[in-house]
Amino acid sequence: MSGKGRRKGGIRIYLKGVFERLNAGLLPSEVKDVPKSTLYDLLNLLKECRLVYEDEDGKYYFAWRKERKEIEEKWKKEREEILNRFFYPFAPQDYERKLEHCKNLFEIEGKFVLDSPAGIESFVWRMLEEEKEELRSSPRKYFLQHIKSGYPEIYKLYERWKELLKEVDEAWKAFSQEVNERAAKKFTVSEKPREDEKVVWQLSQAVEKCIHLRRVDVREEGGFVWVYNLTVSKDESIIKDLEEFIRGCIESEPGELYRKYSELLAQRDSTFVRLKYSIESLAVDVKHRRVLEGHCEKCPPVTILNLKNLVLV
Repeated sequence: MSGKGRRKGGIRIYLKGVFERLNAGLLPSEVKDVPKSTLYDLLNLLKECRLVYEDEDGKYYFAWRKERKEIEEKWKKEREEILNRFFYPFAPQDYERKLEHCKNLFEIEGKFVLDSPAGIESFVWRMLEEEKEELRSSPRKYFLQHIKSGYPEIYKLYERWKELLKEVDEAWKAFSQEVNERAAKKFTVSEKPREDEKVVWQLSQAVEKCIHLRRVDVREEGGFVWVYNLTVSKDESIIKDLEEFIRGCIESEPGELYRKYSELLAQRDSTFVRLKYSIESLAVDVKHRRVLEGHCEKCPPVTILNLKNLVLV
């Protein structure tokens, strides 16, 4: 065919050769029978139409190859998850021992946690308390080792919950301290009831009540000054000053500090709920004869089976 004929045919005359190369991977530098400008024009057009893509090796392939690779990788990952979740990689003689070990880790007050009146909430709190006390023989110590090594997302929840416990405590102290420091300029602040003039107590709790219920309610009843259901003084002459003080707290720094405390409190509670249900789901798995992932110092020795050649049909 003459050069004039090729020019008249345009890029169409190169399509067949380009498409044949795309099946195996087309490397532009290796293509000698297509003008470079024409080749790149064609490849760019096919890329815009999402019919081809450039891989990491610098070669161009049909888009379906990439989709197939993604499907294969996804299947491979799902296959591994299925093997790990539904096929126990232990020799038969070791499985019951491993399962019994997992059940023992969920023991609380002599019973499996799902059968115990103590329940999951107590289990989680004791896990924290026993970690602080560094108890050597606690089953929850070894359970936590399984969580850390086998369930990183649950362990992150646990660590975040611990952080929030501390942050909530610090936020309440900052709020309470600010309220008491302000109160000390107008009243005599005490930790417990006293007969002295202008003595007040429980003021941080009183301010909290008013913020939470969105109304200041100060009254005298039975020889005490009350803020809602809290007694705060025996001196009824301070009622007006106390109302002004509480409103001032709500509208200034103590109010901001309480809002910060309240936000952290909500985060702490929601994190605990997620943690509790995550651990409960593991207990349900164990109850239905699924062993825990991860490992601990007390894990019984087991023989690991080779599941690489297992074919799922």
